[in-house]
Amino acid sequence: MSLSFLSTIILIQYYNVPDTQHFRKVIVWLEDQKIRHYTIEDRQKLRDITSSEWPKTFEKYCNDVDCPITKNEIDQLEWFIGYAIWLEFGDDCKIYLK
Repeated sequence: MSLSFLSTIILIQYYNVPDTQHFRKVIVWLEDQKIRHYTIEDRQKLRDITSSEWPKTFEKYCNDVDCPITKNEIDQLEWFIGYAIWLEFGDDCKIYLK
């Protein structure tokens, strides 16, 4: 399944049922599978999606990856999906240019 197709599904689902836990799970999945900015060990706080400290952890993560969007979860989700697609393209751009 392509990342752009997956992003469309995620956004449609999130627009229909905005859910903080779902948002957090998607962010963690994107970091674990596509973005990989942090080492596996450094992702621990981000993975703890039920923690009361998660918003602070996410704010730090946004700063670390230079996410320009600070408040709106839907806009943040779109940015992170776009960033993941950009990274994916950069990893295998020759495949996508055919």
